Amino acid sequence: MSTGLSERARQFIQEHGTGAARASFGMADLGLMFPTLRRDPHLVAAMEPAFVARLPTVVEFERTYGGLTVPVVGGPLEGEIRLGLHGVDPVWRASDGRLVYRGARHPTAQCTLLFDSDGRFGTAWHDKFNVMLDSVELVLEQAAAWAALHGWPHSAIVTGADAAEVVRAVGGLSLDGDASGELSQWWSSDDLVAVSSYGLNGRGRAPASIHLVARAAAQAREIRAALTGHGFTVSGYFVGRFERVPQLVREGVVPGADGGPRREDR
Repeated sequence: MSTGLSERARQFIQEHGTGAARASFGMADLGLMFPTLRRDPHLVAAMEPAFVARLPTVVEFERTYGGLTVPVVGGPLEGEIRLGLHGVDPVWRASDGRLVYRGARHPTAQCTLLFDSDGRFGTAWHDKFNVMLDSVELVLEQAAAWAALHGWPHSAIVTGADAAEVVRAVGGLSLDGDASGELSQWWSSDDLVAVSSYGLNGRGRAPASIHLVARAAAQAREIRAALTGHGFTVSGYFVGRFERVPQLVREGVVPGADGGPRREDR
């Protein structure tokens, strides 16, 4: 599986990712995660061919990303995201018929984090798959982009608005192609970022929320005035430091130099 990650994302994983790579993971290892198949291995032959044909995609995901944990400074996945298959029977069909697999964990999320066979990332509260992001690569690209904002002091949320209209009202923002996809977009300037994304309920609530993060207090006030003047609803007052995750890199310490875990090169 080609990761297709930007240099920013690769550097972020190298510096802040932890966990051992699982490059040797294979179909036999996947089979061990299914208790029924362990008891009666010949049942594999009776499984739906279309289902079985998709399983190599799951194996490739695990080889490429399994075991990787990265910090997430902001957004709906704030905290950290731990990639990798887990649990009993981690692959199944969702209510709409698509193959999904339990490929990520979050320390506080109460829903299940999934990927489908087309690589899209989302959640499930019951049996319905709610899409949030286009790919696992975009999960990592946005984590890397959020990390660059660590310590920016001002943030707010715009709800009930079209993201393109908010971006036009703010002005001066450029699309970050590496951190943007069909379902979530990232715009930025030197001192302001706007992120359009769906929450853990996926696309069930439209339109997406727009998260604004500003570097300077004066600019935050100007942006808030401009948005409210255009009739947008802005939650929060761009106050309070935006550092809800422990400092990513301890001062004077190079990641991995102290013998702590560091993501291995693939």
